[in-house]
Amino acid sequence: MHIIVRWFKSVCEVELDDRGHFSRGTIETETPATLALRSIAYDLLCVVQMKGAPVGTIERLKGTDSFEGARYQLWVAASFLRAGFQIEFEDETDRRQTHCEFTATYPRNGARYSVEAKRRHRRNLDLVEAYRAGEYIRLDIQGLISAAVRKNAAHPRIIFVDVNMLPPEGGIVAAPWVRELKDSKEVLERQQPFRSRNAPWAFLLATNHPYHYLTTERPDPRQHFLATCFNHPAFYKDPNIMARQHPAVLQLMSSIRDHFAIPDDFVNQACLRRRLAKPPRGTSA
Repeated sequence: MHIIVRWFKSVCEVELDDRGHFSRGTIETETPATLALRSIAYDLLCVVQMKGAPVGTIERLKGTDSFEGARYQLWVAASFLRAGFQIEFEDETDRRQTHCEFTATYPRNGARYSVEAKRRHRRNLDLVEAYRAGEYIRLDIQGLISAAVRKNAAHPRIIFVDVNMLPPEGGIVAAPWVRELKDSKEVLERQQPFRSRNAPWAFLLATNHPYHYLTTERPDPRQHFLATCFNHPAFYKDPNIMARQHPAVLQLMSSIRDHFAIPDDFVNQACLRRRLAKPPRGTSA
């Protein structure tokens, strides 16, 4: 069963009343499954209304094996659009060279960025069992960062990497993957291909969207977001350099923080549309 169908079944079990009406209920009755379904609907709405989703993305969302990567790319694209960027998707069918996912342009100052999105694939069941058994779970994302930063890019790179880990107790401060991300990044930066003066660099935005691990549990496991740079020492030495040279990236990060929660008006309108479209049980349309 496709994961979206499982999410929808969970929504029906939690929120469908005896009259066939859906109601979001309260924050206390939300589950990761209901939030996951609303989140993908919200992202699709943003991309379709503001840009139009590429046919390839929709087809990949339908596939069981390709869903995770396509879902993450959808979230990244929607995040840029919500931050006020314009995006142009790359033609990934062009095999003559490598491509980033899309080019993002910030209209206020014309800044352009080449954007790549990567997600660490894991077998959910294996990860849950390892977590419960107290086993150490490696982050293992060096290969993703290296592959992303080597892709052809016409503009400064912004690389999104989803670590795909179970949610830690105590929030992102207590997340073991945060320290491992820093260590992995520093090891990669010391490798020969990234030590020359003209070596590629990138803004590195790491996320964790853990809904799919806890589809029937409560409470909301929370999404996490961490921003840093790869192979750009100047950003570590001068904390104000981003505000001077890349204010659009600061706007992007601020917007991501503001939009982790799905707006109530989107949810309320969706519930109302479902209620109007479906008559109560026992009646005819």
